[in-house]
Amino acid sequence: MPKPADDEILIKVRATALNRGGFIVGGVMHGASAYPSGTEAAGEIIQIGSRVQKYKLGDKIMGRVIGTNSGSYSEYCTIKDYEAMFIPVGFSWEESAAIPVSFLAAYDALITYGKLSKDDIVLITSISSAIGSSALIISKIIGAKVIGTSTSDLKLEKLRNYGMDFGIITPEANLADKIKEFTDDGINLVVNCLGGSIFNDAMMA
Repeated sequence: MPKPADDEILIKVRATALNRGGFIVGGVMHGASAYPSGTEAAGEIIQIGSRVQKYKLGDKIMGRVIGTNSGSYSEYCTIKDYEAMFIPVGFSWEESAAIPVSFLAAYDALITYGKLSKDDIVLITSISSAIGSSALIISKIIGAKVIGTSTSDLKLEKLRNYGMDFGIITPEANLADKIKEFTDDGINLVVNCLGGSIFNDAMMA
């Protein structure tokens, strides 16, 4: 069982979530296994570091498991106190575990930095990724219109059920030309979950 540092809390893991980053942390993708992988979890606090003041034993929290010598794919893991959040009333363990990495990253991109507003048009590349699908959900709650890209028509079809307004198959399609099929006014924001390979095309849109 890991031991929490002064600024960490130790939780009994009730649920965790899968994402690409979770397999990188801990070295799984590089052949190492110094400590368990996994970057987000929800659980109950069973031990608290000496400098932690906000939380107490038994609190139900969710958080990113980053910067500690443990991972969320285990029975117990440590979380930095500033990475932890109380679980909202009514949320299940599973729902809570899926929030800390992908939904917070999407929120920062859309709201903190992107200032997305109702009726804005946002382009989300690789929309079926964890952050992409989280960004879709947040965008629709705000009332924005969403254009999504994917290499899979099947994935785009499924995401239409979550409110995606217009889907584009990439890289075959000319991104700027396809966006003009949906709007002649351009887009307000790009959330690029794919990386540099589509950056220039997204900026032209």
